[in-house]
Amino acid sequence: MTGKAGQDDGKHIFVAGFHDYTDAYAITLLEAKKLVELQSPVSYVADNLLAIASASKKLNAFISHPKLFKQLSQGQSSAFDSLL
Repeated sequence: MTGKAGQDDGKHIFVAGFHDYTDAYAITLLEAKKLVELQSPVSYVADNLLAIASASKKLNAFISHPKLFKQLSQGQSSAFDSLL
């Protein structure tokens, strides 16, 4: 999957840009090492680190649409308003 932030690279998967609300993620060992380098010394909240790293293209990040998970803090009426 390649492309610009927000570009549809499939039916429901998009290249991530700067985003909020990291609910779940999976990363490779290589990407984890990149995050450790960016976080040495510790200077970011974890969600902000992921957003900055993906927006600056220091790692490959993707989002789904529609969202698979929704948080009550995102204005949802119920924690069960999700696709899973």
